[in-house]
Amino acid sequence: MGVEEVAQVAALGAEVAVPPDVEHRIESGHGLYMEALRRGEQIYGVTTGLGDLVKVKTTPRGYLILLEHAVGVGELAPREWVRAAILVRAHQLALGYSGVRTRVVRALVDLLNKHITPAVPKYGSVGASGDLAQLSSIALVLIGEGYVVDGDAVVEAKEVLRRKGVEPLDLDPREALALINGTSFSTAVLAMAVWRTEKLLERYLEALPLFLQAVRPAGRRWPGRPR
Repeated sequence: MGVEEVAQVAALGAEVAVPPDVEHRIESGHGLYMEALRRGEQIYGVTTGLGDLVKVKTTPRGYLILLEHAVGVGELAPREWVRAAILVRAHQLALGYSGVRTRVVRALVDLLNKHITPAVPKYGSVGASGDLAQLSSIALVLIGEGYVVDGDAVVEAKEVLRRKGVEPLDLDPREALALINGTSFSTAVLAMAVWRTEKLLERYLEALPLFLQAVRPAGRRWPGRPR
């Protein structure tokens, strides 16, 4: 997936689909995760705590992981940033390495296709650990919590999900962690900046010949121009 594909969805509203072969790949990854869980293997964030609590055995609940990380601050991020972040995260989960179910990826795609935009504060990333704050604000909407931007207002997500016919998810701890542990938001912001820069450069190159022609002194030719 390249910058142009991200922009087509984020800025221009193109629809997204999950092909059958991608679904198979996602489910295969989820199957491996479930096998490891049945074998009693130690799985970070599922059978252990997070961060310094990695050596502590626990059974965290998925929504708590999201609530404790949804602590972003500042003004809300632009709509296209949020849509781009949703697409990038869906793409990364669709690679099949995160152990989530297909329905989690489909839920992200539904946000895009049904034009449901989570309210995401701009600031709060902790760097290498991922854009935890911003991605948590997005993931909360999937479970019917948090807020979305509805026109010029910010309203509770559950109201918009009900109106759009979207069923909230019941996430397990692994899926909750997979939704937020990455740099999808930073990647999305960069992708949109690159796309807009490319478009600006295209407009510049289109306008430059006209500008040069307009400022050319009357009766004079530019150096090197054939007679």
